[in-house]
Amino acid sequence: MDSEPRTSHETADFPSGFDVLLDQFPVFSYIANLTDKRILCAGRRVADLLGYDLSEVLRQGLRFFESHTHPSDIGRHRDCDYAALAPREVADRECRIMHRDGRWRWVRRQEVVTRVSETGVPTQILGIAEDVTDRKLSERHLVRHHERLLQLLAYDIHDGLVQDIVGAQMALESVIESLDATQADCVQELILLRGLLRKAIGEGRRMITTLRPMIIDEMGVVEAIHYLVAEEEATQRLNVTFSHTVQFDRLAPMLEGIVFRIVQESLNNVRRHAEVHDAEVRLQQIDSILLIEVEDRGVGFDPAQIKDHHFGLEGIRERARLFGGKASFNSVVGQGTIVSVKLPIELPPEWQDVSSTTIGG
Repeated sequence: MDSEPRTSHETADFPSGFDVLLDQFPVFSYIANLTDKRILCAGRRVADLLGYDLSEVLRQGLRFFESHTHPSDIGRHRDCDYAALAPREVADRECRIMHRDGRWRWVRRQEVVTRVSETGVPTQILGIAEDVTDRKLSERHLVRHHERLLQLLAYDIHDGLVQDIVGAQMALESVIESLDATQADCVQELILLRGLLRKAIGEGRRMITTLRPMIIDEMGVVEAIHYLVAEEEATQRLNVTFSHTVQFDRLAPMLEGIVFRIVQESLNNVRRHAEVHDAEVRLQQIDSILLIEVEDRGVGFDPAQIKDHHFGLEGIRERARLFGGKASFNSVVGQGTIVSVKLPIELPPEWQDVSSTTIGG
């Protein structure tokens, strides 16, 4: 084993000065051998990124990333299957990596295969790594304010608009009961008006469910999903079977909201695209991971043909990513679709203070 780390100048694969070229990149860039995990050539921006000297990174090679990655994120390194990447496809993942000063920093790594063996096995990659901590903090606060706004709107609709309409309906009921048979025409008009008020109440409650049903805050996400399923059946939109095997009573408020929205959006997709009236929702707790599955046996689709502007699926994937999870879509044309989302039951540390913030706090 070399007593001193190799440098790009000692590597026959690259001309002298290639590392100087990589130094010009605004992010830490590197070329690495996948067979032995050596970093063959690298720029010196790692000092700007994480505070380490380039020699420390070269000494460990690609293992540097794993050895400094947060334990909860280590699987994201190992999940990367370079052999499965299409030509010019980029492996893209974000992990918390410890800065030399002891702080955890969010780092985004993007890598592309640049060389393969005679048998087609990837042997070399070009990668860049950049600090995205500020962006993650911005996302955190955007989600926080978005959820607070939805919660405030839901409360305003419930305590204001819906209650006023309910009051009007009750007053109308009293008027109808006080009229006699000789005023039949008037009674019919009032009964019609009562029907419109009942419809308005139902629409107000539907809006509350769409925004953030208060049952989430009162009884938790499991009961909120039961409520969502009942609403789907009451409106004769979908017949939904819901089952769960979870041990938790409550989750962090922010996480409960995101779980509910993933289920809600998945059922919306079934209603819009699956061309069936039945769906199944499953929640399963596997140690510290919550598995959410929404399945239908509808027309299905080819995942490879899904465009970037398919906002329903992209919204589910993005929500999972923001909370340290992962979404996948297993679908076969003519056989149906399974939306599968894995989320950590405990929020990442950077979300803890946000999730504990309540309305007015």
